[in-house]
Amino acid sequence: MSNVNTPKIPKLVSHAQYVVWCCAVEDAILAAGVHASLREKISEPIRPVTTETLPVTAAHLQVYVAELAYYRSWKDKDEKARGVLFEDVSNGLRMKLQGCTTAREAWEKLAQPHQLDYEDYRADIRNQLSTIVMTAADDPETLVERYETPLMTAQVAGLDVTEAAKCSDFFRAWPASFDNLRSEWRTQCKFAKAEEDKNFDALSQLFNTRVLQSTRYKAQDRPAVKFAGRQGRQHDSRECWNCDGKGHFSTRCPKPKIGDGRKH
Repeated sequence: MSNVNTPKIPKLVSHAQYVVWCCAVEDAILAAGVHASLREKISEPIRPVTTETLPVTAAHLQVYVAELAYYRSWKDKDEKARGVLFEDVSNGLRMKLQGCTTAREAWEKLAQPHQLDYEDYRADIRNQLSTIVMTAADDPETLVERYETPLMTAQVAGLDVTEAAKCSDFFRAWPASFDNLRSEWRTQCKFAKAEEDKNFDALSQLFNTRVLQSTRYKAQDRPAVKFAGRQGRQHDSRECWNCDGKGHFSTRCPKPKIGDGRKH
């Protein structure tokens, strides 16, 4: 079921790949619009059957048509979700999934040999989140991605990381040069009226915005940019004695000469 719009999914062949594979599959299933087949705990609907030996009223027929449409829609979405799951697993895992009748059943069966919810693994994730540090030599644009990678692993492992803990660990990773940003974030949290204004998404957005601004300021501070700016300002300040316009001298004035003119 190749589709140019489907996100690239790595083949699941080992335990180490499971988290990356899991997230890629969820993205692909979401892109296909069949995410409910995987996440919602809804049992497979029973196919409605008409009874031709009994009289069927218009109301019965209307209910039957609606139930049949729902059944077909559910089966179609579930088959698409199963197709994504089956496409990028090893042959051994594929054989284990042959008896699964729904996408959710196959998803849960794949999770069994790749269990990540044991306490030692969760402790490792907590340790990763709390020890990420950005030095002055590191590229700040990569920090958010470095931090979100173990967050993604935590989600797959069933580890609940609170918004306060996310912000605290990410906040701690900044170097001393970001002290002004720390103060700005504390002020934002103090006066925030909504919870979404002081969660991790808001913090990462503020961080990315300030990093982008800092990158622009550094680019503008380069000697070549400064020189070009000065040249531009000098160019704009030139005044023509022929037409009283700005940006050129009277010797290059496109308008007819007035009098003898005081030429530059």
